Amino acid sequence: MLRARKAARAADRIGVRPALPPPPEHRVLALQRTIGNRAVTRLLQRDFVRDLGPTNAADWTPKRGESVNVFTLFEEIAKLAKAAEKLRDVKANGAAINAARTAKEGEKDVKPGLNFIGKLENDQAGGETGFVDAEGVYRGPHLPVTLDGALPRVSVTLTGKAFDRGKDHAYAVLRHEMEHAAHFELMIDRLAEWRKDAVKGGASGLSPTASRERFDRWVTKSKLMDKVVKALLQGESAQNHASTELLAYTEGFMSVFHLGPQAPSISLMLTGDFPAAIHQLWKAGEKGQGAADAVRKAAIARIRDYEKNFLSAAERKAFRAWLTFLIDLGTQTPPQGQTDEAKAARMAHAKLKPQAVLDWLKAL
Repeated sequence: MLRARKAARAADRIGVRPALPPPPEHRVLALQRTIGNRAVTRLLQRDFVRDLGPTNAADWTPKRGESVNVFTLFEEIAKLAKAAEKLRDVKANGAAINAARTAKEGEKDVKPGLNFIGKLENDQAGGETGFVDAEGVYRGPHLPVTLDGALPRVSVTLTGKAFDRGKDHAYAVLRHEMEHAAHFELMIDRLAEWRKDAVKGGASGLSPTASRERFDRWVTKSKLMDKVVKALLQGESAQNHASTELLAYTEGFMSVFHLGPQAPSISLMLTGDFPAAIHQLWKAGEKGQGAADAVRKAAIARIRDYEKNFLSAAERKAFRAWLTFLIDLGTQTPPQGQTDEAKAARMAHAKLKPQAVLDWLKAL
């Protein structure tokens, strides 16, 4: 989850399904035209955890025992998510988890790599990803653009809320934040490229404001940059996070749908929210409104690839059943009784009825 300035955004042994062969060449070419070469490469190299490992369910709730160390839970899902393999700043510090007092922009509590804090400014948020500049200052979702000096690094922060709704929810939140972090790494790589071009062009002594302006023009004028990467960079510049949020919630959904309940039921929503995967899917529609066309196509392509090339026949059927169930909840008038099921149906209807959410679900 990302936030606007001063506002909130959003087991050692694992079973991983063997990688399936890549789609036929004509499908790969079609995906390349839709979402770009680099995005396709990353898509085809995905792996998904088939087993979250042994767990005591009570440890992943607000009522977990005092003897349960949340850092141990964090370490477990970070290993499952291969955070140290996928994110360079996590790898650089050996996947150590920094304890931060808060995650405020302009302060130095948050470090590159993994962080844990009690809560964010939005106390419902489970995580946040941001940049740390060359001076060690946390910049939130604002890429620090300078012509020289050390490049920015990336922090991934989870809060206690991430561990309160089950292991699958915690895993989805971390994979969601890791997707943001991967986007931020791409942005930093493009910043490094721009620096080289700017120096070759004779630029020197640019102020941060002038650097930002020249970098943004460089991004806009690029004819070779991946469309998805360009959309993410332009979204960061405008502080419009719809594109990165759409892809991050898509990642969160795909990380755990096959691990969660397969038969849709209103009884799964009596807590006041959806199961972990469905929460991520709903949020993709809500927070992804306004995402760039290339990013929206990429998100849909990723879910379709996940459905066709990873899910079993029974899981594909379950996914289709969930989509129908959710669309019906969003379009049909909910019951007005006072039973727990009726209250849950009204909650679900309120969350699913916005046209942007329904359009997203129908597009899948």
